[in-house]
Amino acid sequence: MSSVRDKVFVLGLDGGSWNLLRPLMDKGYMPNLQEIYEKGVCANLQSTKPPYTGPAWVSSFTGVNPGKHGIFGFTTSRAESTRRSLISSRNIRAAKLWQYLDKGGKTSGFINVPVTYPVESLNGFMIAGFLAPQEANDITYPQDLYQNLIKELGTYIVNVKISGRIMDTENEALEFIDDIQFCIQKRFEALKILWHQYAPDFLMIVFNSLDKIQHKFWKFMDAEDPLYDSPMAKKLRPRLFEVYRQIDQIIEYIVKQLNNDTTLFIISDHGFGPLRKRVFINNWLKQQKLLSVKKHRAYLRKILSVTNLKNLPFSKFGIGVNLANPVDSMIDFPKTLFYSSDVYEQGIYFNAQAEKAQGGHIRYEDEMQKIEAKIKALTDPKNGDCFVDEVRRRETIYSGPYVNQAPDLLLKMKSYGYLLNKSMPTRGNNILREVTGPEGCHRSDGIFAAYGYNIDHQTDLEASIMDVTPTVLYTMDMSLPKDLDGQPLTHIFTSEFQHKTRLRFNQEDTSVQINAKNEIEYSKTEEREIRNRLKELGYLD
Repeated sequence: MSSVRDKVFVLGLDGGSWNLLRPLMDKGYMPNLQEIYEKGVCANLQSTKPPYTGPAWVSSFTGVNPGKHGIFGFTTSRAESTRRSLISSRNIRAAKLWQYLDKGGKTSGFINVPVTYPVESLNGFMIAGFLAPQEANDITYPQDLYQNLIKELGTYIVNVKISGRIMDTENEALEFIDDIQFCIQKRFEALKILWHQYAPDFLMIVFNSLDKIQHKFWKFMDAEDPLYDSPMAKKLRPRLFEVYRQIDQIIEYIVKQLNNDTTLFIISDHGFGPLRKRVFINNWLKQQKLLSVKKHRAYLRKILSVTNLKNLPFSKFGIGVNLANPVDSMIDFPKTLFYSSDVYEQGIYFNAQAEKAQGGHIRYEDEMQKIEAKIKALTDPKNGDCFVDEVRRRETIYSGPYVNQAPDLLLKMKSYGYLLNKSMPTRGNNILREVTGPEGCHRSDGIFAAYGYNIDHQTDLEASIMDVTPTVLYTMDMSLPKDLDGQPLTHIFTSEFQHKTRLRFNQEDTSVQINAKNEIEYSKTEEREIRNRLKELGYLD
């Protein structure tokens, strides 16, 4: 058996992508990551399908697919509720890594890991990450940890605000980058304090700064994109690259602090690439007479699209509009057979309401086959090319008790460079809109790196985001639940380590029953803040 003191550090770089990190290493911006790349094990890390932050990070710390943990995006599934409520850690239906560590007598710390709000008690500490309200004072365990950090750091930033920022000028963009770097620095200072104070057996921290700047400025950093040579790109790129240098300096610190009994894993939840076009699939469904829009609400949608009247009390006029999700308010569901998911689900739902309204005469399988064929035949009128890579049924991607909460069909278009949007633009009937700005969007290939005394350098490796939890448990000489979907990456370790660390399994149930009464209720202010945060990253229309 391995030493009972084997420890693990997981560094999460939200949105980290080798297709940008490798060129930056070659240019000398990230020498410490380069050393890990050359001396450790590095590979692509397959994200969830589609590759989005919520389900991917949850799969990383549960070791199971979304069909088992129940998180498919940032809001609860339509199959579960007609109201799309924001998710929280209490919606996760699978056991979490810190719970396994607790049972194994290990101490742990988690900093800024997404979908950990509200925080849970554990044998160690936790600071909630993405989806935690910025002004909440209950984002840490122990609870007094937050105030202690504020005393030492002056401030702690959960999220850098993008909403309301125009960023079309150099000064506005530079101010945003300044805020990103300030947030990184404060999180780094928190890491140093807590690592020294707790010295946990397992420690995980996530930096989401790369994801934010890549969403806004990817094409300015991608040498293969035409916008790379634009005047604005030339002005901003040196400062953008400094963010990566700052992350690399944190990697240097972490490596220097590692003892001979600690293994470092660097992971990301997904990769990145350019955002080429938006696909307004609801418009197409409407054209195919598969989606119907209520007339008065369609008119209201036009008003909302060209004015700033969203705060008017429309209920006085007898018009019920859910302004948190106005598109759904426009759809006449009893007359709609299929409708679009939110952006982060990249799919299409079959509407059981329509089937019931028509006396159950709709044949699900026949309708699914027809729409699949039509979607596969979609072409871009600009060049005549088919832009749909895959159309897949949810049961071919997910497994587990919550598969029926996913969209019935999931789409992959131009390697996710064409993004499905649920909004219904009122001007023109085109379903495609070219993205001329510098934005980026997610790709399936995230990053994986392993470094430490027990790592055997090699490059031939296939890994999944679900492999993270079983690999951590194996590294720490703990038994693995049999029904994890991920696999321990035992072959990345030296033969000596594999010989003394026996792979063991247990019959522990990975599923968790949740009580709807315990689900978090965000205040209206908190919900507005978080929805704006999701919209500013393109996750909500």
